[in-house]
Amino acid sequence: MKINQNKKAISLMLSYVILIAITIGLSAGVYVWLKDYANVSPKIDCKDGTSVRLEDYNFNEGVMNLTLKNNGYFNVSGVLVTVNNVSGRMPIYLLVPNIPAKSGITPVKGYYEFASQLKPGDIDYAKFLIEGFGEIKVVQIQPYIKDEKDNKIMCEQVVIRREL
Repeated sequence: MKINQNKKAISLMLSYVILIAITIGLSAGVYVWLKDYANVSPKIDCKDGTSVRLEDYNFNEGVMNLTLKNNGYFNVSGVLVTVNNVSGRMPIYLLVPNIPAKSGITPVKGYYEFASQLKPGDIDYAKFLIEGFGEIKVVQIQPYIKDEKDNKIMCEQVVIRREL
């Protein structure tokens, strides 16, 4: 007696199982691969209400003096100052802060860090070296804060650009 076995149905079912397993494996692999490339962490920025105002400025013997006031609601750690000697252009040149050597602070080009965080309503006087730069026409000031790990977080919503 001969039994007719339908082997075609078994191989068709097996092919569907293998196809689904390959699809799940590939999608898991793509997920792991893209997780490293995509920046899914939330963007860190200053809180709304963080603000610094340029009260006054003057130039004296190769030094630019800026009077800065925190007119926001939160403390500010420092400011990034860029300038340009062409009116109407984006300020792109970083100035070196004029910090006394005895303070122990190494100046970083463009960054002026307050001695202690500038509290709301407080005023600070920042000095920058401008020797050899020429006449400054535009200044841009962008405040920043520091996180627990001492990383600078730039306040991208608070940029002051002023024609001098």
